[in-house]
Amino acid sequence: MYLERGADMYAYWNITTYWVVPKDFLTGVAKSIFFGALVTLIGCYNGLSTEGGTEGLGRATTATVVHVTMAVIVSDFFLTKLFLTLFY
Repeated sequence: MYLERGADMYAYWNITTYWVVPKDFLTGVAKSIFFGALVTLIGCYNGLSTEGGTEGLGRATTATVVHVTMAVIVSDFFLTKLFLTLFY
């Protein structure tokens, strides 16, 4: 069976399983769960503390996007340092 551009599916699978080891996969899953929880908590906190009608909602939405972006960038740094210390 061939994939797009004539790539062999079995060769793709063998190369992928060679380079992507389980610790890399599990690290990615753990980080995505943590980021999802972080986005949910920040979004709920800012959403539930919104005041001022539609204008306040717009400010809260903008603040949420900024807070989530910074939190994900900073937590990604520290999670990467943690996982590198634990697993490598």
